Amino acid sequence: MRDFIKRHWLAYLIGVFVAIGVGALAAYVVGIKASTPAEVRRERIAAEKAQQSFYDGQDPAADDLPTEGESE
Repeated sequence: MRDFIKRHWLAYLIGVFVAIGVGALAAYVVGIKASTPAEVRRERIAAEKAQQSFYDGQDPAADDLPTEGESE
């Protein structure tokens, strides 16, 4: 068995590189097909920020209102 591998080491090396390439290509394709669209991602981030500000006791809509001592 060892002699067979020694004689055909180049084929094994090529096989390793082909396997790595196919795996990388598969990961890329799955990443493209299964990724969340940018618009959906933006909506989720905005919802998370609104929810976080709610938990912090801040009203995101109140940012536009004048505070005490400020005139409109």
